[in-house]
Amino acid sequence: MVANKRSGGAISRSLNENKRTCSAREATKSSLSDGLWDSKDGVWSKLSEQVALNLSKSVVSLVLSDGDTVLFASSGIAIECHGHVSRFLTSAGLVRALNNEENGHDNVKIEVHHKGRAVTGFLEEYDLDYDIAVVKITSFLDVQKVLLHRALRAMLHSEVVAVGHDISGKIMAKSGKLTCDPRGYEDCELMFSTCKLSEGWEGGPLFDFFGNFLGMNLLSSMGGSFFMPKDIIMERLEYFRTSLQRNAFLGWTKYLKAVMIRGLADDILEGDLLDSKQGVWGKLSEQVTLNLSKSVVSLVLSDGHNVLFASSGIAIECNANVSRFLTSANLVRALNNEEKGHANVKIEVRHKGRAITGFLEEHNLDYDIAVVKIMSFLDAQNVPLHSAPPILPNSKVVAVGHDSSGKIMATDGKLTCGPSVCKYGESLMSSTCILSKVWEGGPLFDFSGSFVGMNLFSSTEGSFFMPSNIIIEWLGQLRISQERNAFLSRVKYLKMVRVGGHTNDIPEAYRDALTDQEYEVHKMLGYPRPSKRDMILVNSFETAFGDVYDKDDRQGVWKLLEKRVSKGISRNVVSLASFNGNTRFFACTGFFIDWDDKCQDNNVSTILTSASLVRNSDPFDGENKVIDGLKIEVKHPKGPLLEGSLIHYNLDYNVALVSVKRLKSYSACPLAICKRNLIYESSKVVSVGCCFQTGKLMASGGKLVAWSGSLDCKLLIYSTCEITKDWWS
Repeated sequence: MVANKRSGGAISRSLNENKRTCSAREATKSSLSDGLWDSKDGVWSKLSEQVALNLSKSVVSLVLSDGDTVLFASSGIAIECHGHVSRFLTSAGLVRALNNEENGHDNVKIEVHHKGRAVTGFLEEYDLDYDIAVVKITSFLDVQKVLLHRALRAMLHSEVVAVGHDISGKIMAKSGKLTCDPRGYEDCELMFSTCKLSEGWEGGPLFDFFGNFLGMNLLSSMGGSFFMPKDIIMERLEYFRTSLQRNAFLGWTKYLKAVMIRGLADDILEGDLLDSKQGVWGKLSEQVTLNLSKSVVSLVLSDGHNVLFASSGIAIECNANVSRFLTSANLVRALNNEEKGHANVKIEVRHKGRAITGFLEEHNLDYDIAVVKIMSFLDAQNVPLHSAPPILPNSKVVAVGHDSSGKIMATDGKLTCGPSVCKYGESLMSSTCILSKVWEGGPLFDFSGSFVGMNLFSSTEGSFFMPSNIIIEWLGQLRISQERNAFLSRVKYLKMVRVGGHTNDIPEAYRDALTDQEYEVHKMLGYPRPSKRDMILVNSFETAFGDVYDKDDRQGVWKLLEKRVSKGISRNVVSLASFNGNTRFFACTGFFIDWDDKCQDNNVSTILTSASLVRNSDPFDGENKVIDGLKIEVKHPKGPLLEGSLIHYNLDYNVALVSVKRLKSYSACPLAICKRNLIYESSKVVSVGCCFQTGKLMASGGKLVAWSGSLDCKLLIYSTCEITKDWWS
């Protein structure tokens, strides 16, 4: 069962309650007692040599000390190791102890211990609700980070191993199994294992026997211990990362704007004029000059008569009738202010004497970034974002600006710091280019024409800019968000079209109304009773489509396929059904995949299928969650009925992963979904489905065609293959 996402308060309350109810620890409080790493006995002997080595290098001891006395100790997990900077994940018990000890001791410090070496660290981030903290060191330590993004969601009763590290340098391990919360709670993100741990193990890692990271151990309880699963950990770490970046950027931006001195009038563009071919332009090659001049535009706020605001912009996408331009979010702030006092305020994109009306597509005031879109052709040229050069101190750069009258100007300078040494952090950097306000939002290039960043505002010694790597990251997040929204809109539209289907497509077999006896049968199969007598069932789960597979007598589309292809499909495709008690909830088709090479490493196989298998279909209760407690059954045309487990799902993209026990008597043929195949319009394709009730394998031929609807979504592809689905009409 997949845990529901709730606030961190549930974890905090759960931990506090458990601490009150557990009056005694089942393990010794001051020591780690089980298989010693150096002995290679106990748990360690059950692991491969490489896995044992990886586990031993990923755990550390985190100690609070006043220089003479150890005040607190727990385990920690290496999550980042870069030269002389490393970060360690641990329980927020370290934070609580630090707050307590600082009240009664002087010079309390955090030490990171690993195999006899101790390095002083500091608390970087924490969340008491989620009982999680991150400690950072700036010295080298011979540790190895856990691979957070490789981790799989473990199944109930899986064998696991907990690892701990004490202050003396001992690395210990205990084995156990994943099991249900002994308190019977289901409202918390915490999970439970039978590993019996002491306080020194808190904050240490939990792995499966293949070395996959599963979570962080928190505290012992009756018969085992609680741990925080890796998906919650990854969610909090991502929140910490973005929060740190945002706070650093906002702090420096606020400070720098406070000390900023503008030496030029806001509406004057000073520099070397493009048409003169003098100054900076004379130092650039003819091709670079042409590229730079075509990549910059002027973005103007106008009421039709007066220019209310003007800044520069950068062409980042140029197609026949759609172009996008990057600029400073000052355009957004000015737009919000001007719309209050003027009517018909519009955004104009100006380039070499031509003006086109555009609109604000997206913005982020925290990062001082915005995107303007136009739906007309403009003779501009987008900057090559992904060929950005390394940013090195003292590199020569050229800033380009475009004013509202059509003038394109440039000024040169040098970078005053690189990303690894800049005191302003990676989100904000500086150059010696002196700029006025109208240059804001314009591009910064090196002398070879490679894009370096976007100019923001001037300072006493030059100007500040956002480097290209931050811009690329933000634009990538924007693209994903736009594709997701377009995908959801199209799916919603397609569902409306599907429900509004034509009654001439209704098979004759379903034109008679259901009797009470027939209704009881259909109710067990998961079909609702019609609210009106003249309602009919259309395209049930049991309705066949296309051609039925018969290995001895291949007909229809099966005959067009090579025999080995047909055989591979028949071994790969399965039918799945979910049940709420004894009533079938949903039925669909799935297929085995070689997901992250895990099918090769354990005794389970992974099936990719539709998230409709577990999705709450009640529109009034929200379609953005799953139904808890559903039983999943998997049926193969030639194999036995198997019980499946939901291991992952994404309701936005309507996909789910189900695992089943691998049988020696049956060999599946998993697809390597990471292999990229070229998809061409008009390509011939085959759609395959498997009926859960009858076990029949069916296929329908067709071809890929262009979508004729009104929505634009690159993630959905349309084919002419006809398949079945159930709905009431």
